Amino acid sequence: MKKRFTRITALICLVLALVFATACQQTAAGGLPDHKTIEAYEAQYGNAAADVTAALKLSESDYTTDGAHSPGNLVLTAKKELAGKAFTEEPLFMRADPQTFYGVDYILGELDPGQLAAVAQTLLADAKAAYGEMSTYPGLDSRLSAEGIMEKIKSGTSGSWTETWNVGKNTVLTLRAAVSEGVGSIGLHYQIEAAK
Repeated sequence: MKKRFTRITALICLVLALVFATACQQTAAGGLPDHKTIEAYEAQYGNAAADVTAALKLSESDYTTDGAHSPGNLVLTAKKELAGKAFTEEPLFMRADPQTFYGVDYILGELDPGQLAAVAQTLLADAKAAYGEMSTYPGLDSRLSAEGIMEKIKSGTSGSWTETWNVGKNTVLTLRAAVSEGVGSIGLHYQIEAAK
């Protein structure tokens, strides 16, 4: 009888542990990096490229430097699916020597204004769901969430609009949508927060 009671107690504890573990998982909406991924980035801030690629389990076939937006950055060969589109993922490294890791960009370009507005609306909603309220200064008229901005984007009005979130212990996300000469681009920029 005592053995049976111990088994039942152990089974109940296991079930409760699984329920709590499932409830506490921190997954992000729409495929955005979750808190566990952001913590992995934060653990690598300030490290050299070789250390970062090893920690993130990237082999040389997983990335290239061709097409990087800045010298020293890496471009992952696998695309990241966000808002139904294939984004380029680019780990960011300081240009100064030594080149140290400071964040990750997810970039998508060559969109027509209508596509850009749709992707921007989806990412804005996903980021709000994943990370909560924005930390963008409220008075800015270049906020992506400001009234009438999506209509400006859809019409092809040239400009750049952003929103920011504090998403980790020392990580800031900037979501930026831009239109230039009728062509749109959008990026999510996760980077170490500047010292206050």
